[in-house]
Amino acid sequence: MRKLPKIVETDKEIIKFLDSLGWPEGLEVDKSYEIMCDDRSPDEYERLLNISFSCDGDAWAFTTGEVMRRSVRIRTTGGGGRNRFTRAALMILATAIRLDQGNN
Repeated sequence: MRKLPKIVETDKEIIKFLDSLGWPEGLEVDKSYEIMCDDRSPDEYERLLNISFSCDGDAWAFTTGEVMRRSVRIRTTGGGGRNRFTRAALMILATAIRLDQGNN
């Protein structure tokens, strides 16, 4: 079995990685990065996970489907945000969704 390369392993390494992120290539402001829930059981309705970034850099995450839309905003540090690691992780997630859409 092929061994995966070590990228980040400890909290210290993860913090260093997340703090080093700039704006990911290909990520656009005011664009929704959506991915459909792939739990396809017969009683499930179509649900989407959506990640987007407003022009001020705030991250927005929300779900859509039959139930009411729920959203969460993670602000930039300059806007009073206190969750820089979560915001960085959402940038990675939005990029992963964009890449998945290009491969499907």
